[in-house]
Amino acid sequence: MIQVIDTRTNNLSNVLRALSACQYQYQVISGASELRTGSVVVLPGVGAFASCMASLQDTGLTSALKAHLACGGKLLGICVGMQAMAKFSTEFGQHSGLAIVDAQVEHIAATTEQKVITPNVNWLPLQVNSKRFAHFAGSYVYFVHSFHMCHFRQPEVVAASVKYGDQNLCAIVEQGNVIGFQFHPEKSGAVGLEILAHSLHLLQNMQTVPLSHTA
Repeated sequence: MIQVIDTRTNNLSNVLRALSACQYQYQVISGASELRTGSVVVLPGVGAFASCMASLQDTGLTSALKAHLACGGKLLGICVGMQAMAKFSTEFGQHSGLAIVDAQVEHIAATTEQKVITPNVNWLPLQVNSKRFAHFAGSYVYFVHSFHMCHFRQPEVVAASVKYGDQNLCAIVEQGNVIGFQFHPEKSGAVGLEILAHSLHLLQNMQTVPLSHTA
């Protein structure tokens, strides 16, 4: 069983359809008390970082997710759901994240001196750094975002990236029992569904080693 968090700021319908297409059963949850020990939790994200984090805080899920991971649970974040794993974001002010990945979230234009169009709305090919995602090297996936996870303390957690202007933007982050996508696998056609199913399979079959967060 996959548990999908409804933050009430995200659009669940496409993600739930994608999970069904991948033949996964799921449960939609909205509060800390619903977390199951050792489950794979999916955190989709659409909209602003601050509203996503406010929803997690209000429902007790900020601390509950950290405890969940510390006890061997798994987490897969999509778009803002991946960004929420960082220490903080500078979107509309500075806002604290879950601090699972030692990185921060910045506007794409703030991390380059080159003029760049935002939001980044594109199909871009993956440049893969991780053996576990090697099969998807060169696959085109769909992005729509203006902010990105960057300034990694441990750059090796970037499992895949894409070239945008003069920057390599993180596309997949992989750290212990956590995987995150900056792109939308649920909107990336057949290959997006393959990446989603592959990642859920990795998490489900991963040894449940407790993950300590960065803060």
